[in-house]
Amino acid sequence: MKILVIFGSNSDANIYEPLKARLLSEGHELDFRMISVHRSPELLDKELSTVDAQAVIAGAGLAAHLPGIVAAKLLIPVFGIPCSAAIGGVDSFFSIAQMPFGIPVMATAPDQYNAAADAILRWSRLDLQFTFDRFNIVVERHKRGQVEGLLARAEKIAEKTKIDLHLVDRPQENEVNICLADVNSTDPECPLPYGPPVKSSEELRLFVPVLNEQAYRDPYSGVAVARRVNSVPNGLWTGINNIGNAMLFSLQLANANKMHSPFLTNAKKGYIHA
Repeated sequence: MKILVIFGSNSDANIYEPLKARLLSEGHELDFRMISVHRSPELLDKELSTVDAQAVIAGAGLAAHLPGIVAAKLLIPVFGIPCSAAIGGVDSFFSIAQMPFGIPVMATAPDQYNAAADAILRWSRLDLQFTFDRFNIVVERHKRGQVEGLLARAEKIAEKTKIDLHLVDRPQENEVNICLADVNSTDPECPLPYGPPVKSSEELRLFVPVLNEQAYRDPYSGVAVARRVNSVPNGLWTGINNIGNAMLFSLQLANANKMHSPFLTNAKKGYIHA
């Protein structure tokens, strides 16, 4: 697979050097760039105008806008790696994950570059160009009433894409799974109701941190979300309650034949709301 790897600073070498080594060892073709979106925006535009890759892994620290800017300009999947330059990388995580609907980025936990590499490996085993025929939303049956708003949003997107929506209690093998992970403020690191994926399984999980309306407006909930994110080994995360971007990212993974490009483009431009 062709992968564009972009990092914002050579101070992130402790992340991108082992990442590059692993991707090359797994047979991927890499194009590595070091570009600061803040200091060299014109150079970034130039590089992205000629991208020949199937995915991007972008990493940065502090106000880590690089992955989001890349995602705003491309339709291919963008995996964001927050680098813990300060406060444990929490600032970087939210800078990457909290993207508006239409511009999906899947963020790892701070410094967890293996999550992106694992996801690409699992993705390469799934022939989504021909087998992606449903959105799997993983949420326990007894909790579905608590997330009615998110499920209604998901239903709208499913209707517009003409792709079935399946609600399941556990992640499905050989599928992309969108997992709604509720964030309990009193115990945000409580185990998920299902175990980690088997290493050899052909399954990919995209996590959505879920907060109720009151907690969503509480700034201290950010700490609970950060703890939940760090509690899931090799997790990939959208922004809080952003089930729409998880679904769009799924479409990007399945977009090898460009069938979903018009929908993705219209969502990015704001023509489609969810």
